[in-house]
Amino acid sequence: MPPHKGHDDPYGMIIEIGRLTERLSGLEKIVNLHVTAMDKNVILAKEEMERRILPINEQLANQAKRFITDEAVRLLVLPIAGDVAQLKKGSNISTGEKKWSDHLITVIIGAIVILIAWFIKGM
Repeated sequence: MPPHKGHDDPYGMIIEIGRLTERLSGLEKIVNLHVTAMDKNVILAKEEMERRILPINEQLANQAKRFITDEAVRLLVLPIAGDVAQLKKGSNISTGEKKWSDHLITVIIGAIVILIAWFIKGM
C-alpha cells in the first residue's frame, strides 16, 4: 500500500500496516481452512463412533431380554428367602460342629440358583 499523498510517513508506518493487514488476511484464510478441516474430521469421527456403537447397543438389547425381571425375583426368590429364614429359626438342632440349618440353607440356595438358571435359559 503506498503512502497517502499529502501525508508525511517518515517511519513507513502506513506501508508496514498494509503489509501486516495482508499477512493477517492470509493467516485468517489458513485458520479458516484448518477449522473447516477440523469440522469435517469431527463429523467423520461422530459417524464412525455411531457405526461402532450400533452393534454394541444391539448386543446389550439382546442381553437385556434375557435378564430376570424384578417381578420374577419377587415371585421366585423372595418367597424362598422367607422360607430359608423360617427354616433357620426352626432348626437349631446341632450335630457335631455344624447345624442342620446350615445344610438346609445350602440346599435351598442351590435350588434357588438352579431355578434362576432354568428360568433364564427358558427365556
